[in-house]
Amino acid sequence: MALFKSLFASFFLCDFEDAGILTVFKEEKNFKAYAQTQEFLADFGLQAEKIKASRLLELEPALQSDLAGAWLNKTDLYLRPELLMKGWRRLLEDTDHRGKVLFETTARVSLDRRVDQPQTHDLR
Repeated sequence: MALFKSLFASFFLCDFEDAGILTVFKEEKNFKAYAQTQEFLADFGLQAEKIKASRLLELEPALQSDLAGAWLNKTDLYLRPELLMKGWRRLLEDTDHRGKVLFETTARVSLDRRVDQPQTHDLR
């Protein structure tokens, strides 16, 4: 996690936040029913904190007051994917990194500026 935080803070300026994600519910029945999902997720270390409606507006003032409550999952992260991709492209086009290739499964993507669209090459 420290590596991600340092990359996002210094190079990939993508509005990275590690404050967690709120799953907000308007209806009480759905808010209560999510507790079952939360029990399942807890087995994987994804515990969320139950936030009652009375405390929810203190935590997130931009929300409406007619909500049933929320679950705050502090293990979730937030970032803007389009800014992350711009950061990766900037890194790959940097003269110190030019010519290096990232491999994911069996596809190679070229970011050659002379081509209108990125080219994908099958390496199988």
